[in-house]
Amino acid sequence: MSVKTLLDRLRPYCPGWGDPDLRTLVQEAQDELFDTDAQQVQWVGSDNKGFPPYLITVAGTYEYRIIGANLSAGAITKTIGSTPYTVRARRVLRVFVDLTIYCEYRYRWIGTPESYYPVNPYTRLLSRLSTARIPVNSAEATETDPARVRFLEDPGSTTDRYFCLFVYEPPRLSSNAIPLCVPQRYEKAIEDYVRGRVLCFGNGTVSNDLLDKFEAYWKGKFKDDMAKGAQATDTKTPSRIC
Repeated sequence: MSVKTLLDRLRPYCPGWGDPDLRTLVQEAQDELFDTDAQQVQWVGSDNKGFPPYLITVAGTYEYRIIGANLSAGAITKTIGSTPYTVRARRVLRVFVDLTIYCEYRYRWIGTPESYYPVNPYTRLLSRLSTARIPVNSAEATETDPARVRFLEDPGSTTDRYFCLFVYEPPRLSSNAIPLCVPQRYEKAIEDYVRGRVLCFGNGTVSNDLLDKFEAYWKGKFKDDMAKGAQATDTKTPSRIC
C-alpha cells in the first residue's frame, strides 16, 4: 500500500492535519516497528554471495560510518515493488571474519568460532565454513548521523575481510507515492499509532488505548513475525572428534 492510500483512510480521524504531518507520524510508526534485530530486517545485499557486505577499512583508522562509500556493496537500497529506495543502516549487529581463510593470532580480537553451515565432508569448498566475531563498539544512527562502528585494534587496509551485518531503516516517506515497508496486516498497526498520536496531541495526554495496543501488542508481534521463516545461519559450533 502507498502512503497516499493509508492517509486517505486516516484523514477522517485526523481533522486539521495535513499530509506532511501525517506522513511524519506514519514514518514514526514504521520506524518503531522496525526497531528490532530480527532476521527479516537485516540488510545483506546481493553482491557478496549471500553474506553481508564487506566493510572497507584503512590502516590506522578505527572508526567507520556504515554508509555506501565504506561498504563493498556500494549504495544501501531496499527494493519495494521493483523500485529501489535508498535506506540507511540503523544499527550494526556484528562484524565478523571468515576463519577458514583468515586468522590473525597477534591480536586479541578474534572471537569464539561460529558455524554458518554444518560442514559437508564431501565438499571442495574451503571458505566461509566458520566465522568469528570481531569485538567492536557501535553507535546507532541518529536523525543526522549514520550508524558507526569502532574497532579495538587497527583493522588494517582491507576490502574483503570484515563482513558487516546491520539492520536497516525503512525508506523516508518524502512523498505520498512511496510504499510502506511492512506486511499488509501491519497497516492496522500504523493506523493505531497515528490515530493514537493525533488523540494525544488533541487531548494533551501522553498515552491512550490505541498507543497502548501499539506498544503492547503490535510491536511484539512484528518482532516475532520478522524472526520467523527459513534462516540459514547456525551460530553453534559443532562438536568434532579430534
